[in-house]
Amino acid sequence: MSATLTPAIWAIVGLTALFLVLAVVLTARSERITAHKITVIAMLSAVYVVLNQVGTLRFGWINISSAPLPIVIAALLYGPFAGLMVGLIGSFLGQLMTFGLMVTTVLWIAPPALRGLLLGLWAKRRGYRLSFVELCAALVLTSLAVTVLNTYFIYLDSIIFGYYTEVLMAGKFAIRILNSVVTSIALLLVAPPVVTLLRNTLHETQEK
Repeated sequence: MSATLTPAIWAIVGLTALFLVLAVVLTARSERITAHKITVIAMLSAVYVVLNQVGTLRFGWINISSAPLPIVIAALLYGPFAGLMVGLIGSFLGQLMTFGLMVTTVLWIAPPALRGLLLGLWAKRRGYRLSFVELCAALVLTSLAVTVLNTYFIYLDSIIFGYYTEVLMAGKFAIRILNSVVTSIALLLVAPPVVTLLRNTLHETQEK
């Protein structure tokens, strides 16, 4: 399948790559990065890759993906840098394993990275102690933002590789919005107890 890469599309790809690089640099400079934190990021990135391959429950039109869970955990535990890196590394490895390295790879790794960045920024702002309502709002809003961005990148991919139709895009957007809300509810039920357990475990480990 031939690819159509216009100057506008190259610009979007370049700006997306630039945003990711700046996000990594700026968040890294604003946080204390320890070997312990890097280890946790690596472990959660590996979990993301596994869940992205096998961690989706399908109920007709509704798909509940557990892949965002490691990103959410990293962001709520350690803030924007950890959330960003788990989304970035995990999705990049997943793309390499599934599709290989393509010109659109940077577009597909941006939405998971954005999820981790936004959640991490909000968690850090709230002192890593979000109420149930705050966590619910954060998960839903970030999921919707990621869904909109992801759908736009699907549109670009369809233009590049020549499979765009209005019916396809309209249907995908409606279904993806529904799935993002359902996934957010599932994450809301699972993430808080997992984060609490990991926070206590990591705290005990550091004290030994």
